[in-house]
Amino acid sequence: MRNIVIVVFTLISWGFVAQTTFSDPFAPIIKFDNETYDFGSIKKGADGSCEFKFKNEGQDPLIIDRVEPGCACVVTKWPKRPIRKGRTGKIKVKYYTERVGPIDKYVTIRSNSQTGPIILKLKGNIGG
Repeated sequence: MRNIVIVVFTLISWGFVAQTTFSDPFAPIIKFDNETYDFGSIKKGADGSCEFKFKNEGQDPLIIDRVEPGCACVVTKWPKRPIRKGRTGKIKVKYYTERVGPIDKYVTIRSNSQTGPIILKLKGNIGG
């Protein structure tokens, strides 16, 4: 059993090294206009919607596999179709503003981009 675990770990490690060491010159590159959205000071119950615009600066089509909110208070919507070279898209994010206090949330973007996962940040403060 121990040998199986070592073999699996080794294969996973090799896959990770191969992914991060050798870059494909044609791979898509996701480039966001801004990776942080600041709501500033907003009132409880205010509209917590924002958009993160991006562009595929690589050669191959960009495919966004998953958009993972850091908590249940964030809902996301993203393009499900591939984004071709030079094209743009946007990820829509809605933060539920029912709780008073600081906003410090993250959304992780997983795609086939050579940049790897991207973390988008929401910040601000909700007053009573």
